[in-house]
Amino acid sequence: MATQPNAHHHIGIRTADLERSAQFYIDAFDAEWLTKAWTVDGEGAEQVLGGPKGAAYRVAFIAVGPGVFELFEFLHPKPEFGERPHPSELGLMHFGIQVDDVAATIERVVAAGGTRVWDHILDLGPRQISYVADPDGNVIEVMDGTMRDGIDVILQGLPEARPE
Repeated sequence: MATQPNAHHHIGIRTADLERSAQFYIDAFDAEWLTKAWTVDGEGAEQVLGGPKGAAYRVAFIAVGPGVFELFEFLHPKPEFGERPHPSELGLMHFGIQVDDVAATIERVVAAGGTRVWDHILDLGPRQISYVADPDGNVIEVMDGTMRDGIDVILQGLPEARPE
């Protein structure tokens, strides 16, 4: 029997400090360690991510509910974490995490070292949504329902977006 594709398999996140990032997700979203960090270097590191020559990184897995994050801290080349490109210039613009309480989650994110991206919480009918960022600037959409719940609300207001 073939396995059905699953968009919720895992997300790879680049971080300046693997332990700091893991602690952020533990504090803000009740994440848990699945593995300790280990180093990948040499030919294996070059092949996994398509180079460059001499690539080296630390990697570890954490779980956020049933989802898994693969945290990468590059040792070589060592990236600079300064001004982030505009979301229109990124491959991964943001990722979403379903929460019970958007306002309380925003408070936890800020207390854990993250920031608010939106200064408000958007009400989508019975659902609420907002955007925050982790300490490395990775944007996270927080919503108190499933994505399909949110899409149902969108389609009620924009019936022309409904697939035929």
